[in-house]
Amino acid sequence: MSQTKKLVAIFLTGMGILLSFAQPSGAQWVPSGGPGCGTITDLVVCGPNLFASTRGGGVFMSRDNGTSWTAINSGLPECTSVQCLMVGVKDAEIIRKYIKESIVEKVIYRDIPNLFRIKEISVLESLLTLFMDDPGQIIDLASLANDLKISRQTLSLYLSYLEQSFLVRKLHNFAGSRRKVERKLKKIYPAVVSPVLLFKEDDHSRSRVFESSVVNQLNSEFFWRDPYKNEVDVILDGPSPLPIEIKYGKIETGGVRAFMKKFKVSEAIIISRDKEYVQDSRGQKISVVPAFKHFFS
Repeated sequence: MSQTKKLVAIFLTGMGILLSFAQPSGAQWVPSGGPGCGTITDLVVCGPNLFASTRGGGVFMSRDNGTSWTAINSGLPECTSVQCLMVGVKDAEIIRKYIKESIVEKVIYRDIPNLFRIKEISVLESLLTLFMDDPGQIIDLASLANDLKISRQTLSLYLSYLEQSFLVRKLHNFAGSRRKVERKLKKIYPAVVSPVLLFKEDDHSRSRVFESSVVNQLNSEFFWRDPYKNEVDVILDGPSPLPIEIKYGKIETGGVRAFMKKFKVSEAIIISRDKEYVQDSRGQKISVVPAFKHFFS
């Protein structure tokens, strides 16, 4: 193939990778030199290198734009399946630009107005920014509407637009009854926290980022808080509700034990940053599990 041909795109297929080259006569698709073992599950670009994960073949790297591939599975069990890859980005400006261009400008100022009749787009942006800066806050609709100088009805409508656009997640205070739930407190978590919060290095900020990330992964509808301020971050509803507390630092069990006693459940989970053990006493079993084990084991 001519050296003048320029690589312009790389696409995953079910069983391999295709390269697209720009030519005077148009695009041409040709199979790459690999990886040739199993289904490609993810592809990541990091600087000059490409990384591909596979189902059953581990991870491969290419240094020549996908023409050839080398397995990089040292330390992985044989025939490992890797579902996805992630590259850490430490440049705050890159993340800030991505959020501004891909979320605020694209979704807030283009997609949502095209789908819904929005009069105050700037208010919608202010609302999203508020949630991104302070994830997991308990909101009072009347008070927040007054702060934004809009009606409570408009606030509820704008909040529903953000939910339908998957930009925020609303959790209701668990009460064991759907009718009671709708009248109680609500918590809001953004799909993406603000870059300002993301790059703070104090434990409190890291704890909030950790909690927001885990809540979004759990895909729950409920949290729990009682009049005595006992609180559990997430409640997975079911025949027997499962309380899940999220702890970046010190492990505390008061909230989950209060929930277990009130709703007569025997098991709870605490998702931690790195701690792992089980507390089993008085008929209450609390499993402390690191986040990576809970989601990837």
